[in-house]
Amino acid sequence: MLPPERVDVGRKYTGERVAPGISWKSANPIRNPRRWLLFVVLVPVCILGFLHGPGARLTFDGQPILRGDGIIHDKLLDETGDPKYLVQVGVSLDDTHVAFDYVLIDPETWRKLSKGDRIGVLYQRSRTGNAIRIRETGMVALPLPNQ
Repeated sequence: MLPPERVDVGRKYTGERVAPGISWKSANPIRNPRRWLLFVVLVPVCILGFLHGPGARLTFDGQPILRGDGIIHDKLLDETGDPKYLVQVGVSLDDTHVAFDYVLIDPETWRKLSKGDRIGVLYQRSRTGNAIRIRETGMVALPLPNQ
């Protein structure tokens, strides 16, 4: 029985090349300052982005539904695929701030409305108080998002 051949394992890890064009020293992010900086910056950004994603939905969850008057500011017709009839409704939150939201309505109601018309709305204010989500108008009930 022949003795096994000796393999110089150390040369594989301490040598200059792991693969063609890649040295072991540059493949380790800790030894390469640019890659380490990229790693240190990207990991927290990805974690914060993952945690912030549900935050947009949670800004309206649990907020009370308020009753108010809205003013039609714009009418839009989205003809990509099935036509969608949208109106932009503005609600006065205080004397200086007006928040806007788009409302999907049926075609007959869309034809009857014009810019400047007042409609009754049920809406929610965001936790910060500067945005709204319209839940229902005086003419048509709106579906809840993500349902």
